[in-house]
Amino acid sequence: MPSKLVRGSVMNSKKCSQCGETKSVDEYSPRPDRPLGYHSKCKECVKLYRNKPSVRKRKQKYMKRYHQTHKEERNARERKYRSESIEYKLRSNVTRNINYYINNNNGNKDGKSVFEYLPYTQTELRQHLESLFTEGMSWDNWTHDGWHIDHIYPQSKLPYDSMTHPNFQKAWALKNLQPLWAKENISKGNKI
Repeated sequence: MPSKLVRGSVMNSKKCSQCGETKSVDEYSPRPDRPLGYHSKCKECVKLYRNKPSVRKRKQKYMKRYHQTHKEERNARERKYRSESIEYKLRSNVTRNINYYINNNNGNKDGKSVFEYLPYTQTELRQHLESLFTEGMSWDNWTHDGWHIDHIYPQSKLPYDSMTHPNFQKAWALKNLQPLWAKENISKGNKI
């Protein structure tokens, strides 16, 4: 982050209002609405504050209330994103599938992004699946009745309860994923 000119001199560091340490301005989030242009607390202190159980609980309550009162807006926005971006749709479907599987195995993904743990990006996943499309497959018919993303070696045979578990990488490796027509995928079940 570039240094900021404050009262005729360059500001390279600043004192955190929480821990009192003087740190490089790179350790602070930008806040254009603040006089010095940075958050008053360093990133580390902000992270510690946000991870306090009482703060997390309060935020969860707020988010639950927000989601309930803005449900229609959120659903409309989600539908729009999903219809406009294959990568967004891939990300949300893969994330939902992984969350469901981890939760069913009494695990937790600790708020981490799924794609931080996968050795590929949404774009690479998209290209991999497209390279395996059979006649008639397209992103327009990636639906419940169209085609599915199939795990060649079934996910149920590779149990995992976290994204650091070795079976997570095996289940979600590109070589284990293929597009498969819905009827075939459903009849295949968890067979290899």
